Amino acid sequence: QYETLKFINTHIKKCEEQINKTKDIKYSEDKLLNYFDKEILELISNDNKIYILTSLNIYEYMKTTEMTMDYSAALMPILKAIENIMFEILAINYHSFIVEVLEQKQIDKRDIKGFLNKDNEFITEIDKLEYGKILSLIGRKSINFYDGTSFIIPNRYFTEFCNKNNIINSKSVIIKIYNELDKLKDKRNLVAHKNRVYEDCVKECYDILLDNIKFINYLYTNFKFIFENNKNDIKD
Repeated sequence: QYETLKFINTHIKKCEEQINKTKDIKYSEDKLLNYFDKEILELISNDNKIYILTSLNIYEYMKTTEMTMDYSAALMPILKAIENIMFEILAINYHSFIVEVLEQKQIDKRDIKGFLNKDNEFITEIDKLEYGKILSLIGRKSINFYDGTSFIIPNRYFTEFCNKNNIINSKSVIIKIYNELDKLKDKRNLVAHKNRVYEDCVKECYDILLDNIKFINYLYTNFKFIFENNKNDIKD
């Protein structure tokens, strides 16, 4: 009986923690409304709200302290939010689309490399999506033979997925997302770099925070149908 009660109490405590997190989010939504329209804010999951708020709060705290601190810490939570959002778009919704396509015809495995395991077999259930695979599922970078400049070729099936869901100017949307995620590699490197503690990082850090918030806005705006469906599924 003691072990059973201990087990139950552990889960009650976890539930209380989640309830308190939700309360904190509601009290802090005024801050998020400075960055997101109310319509978009309602689509953002509680977890992602927490990550965005955490990044903003860490940055504000570090900015006011007199100590020299590592500002890259403010970027880690918001990068997790972006990874979460891309997981919802790709691993959940786009993956389901690919399953439907595979039932009708054969697909060149190069176009769905991000959904293949190490044995080159299609993964039916995805619990995580590595960063490199995210990019490969959206498109690929190619080099212009004549002048050496690079350009993005959208993945054909991801383009079909976007067109099926009436995303306006899908090609330009895909290219923008690819480029933003490609730049994210540099932002991730900023977090990991050993010399990012100096005061000249303050503005750079905030600029990156704002860029990431704008990118999150862009994703929710263009893939609104996904997050609206997710909200409806939760209610059901």
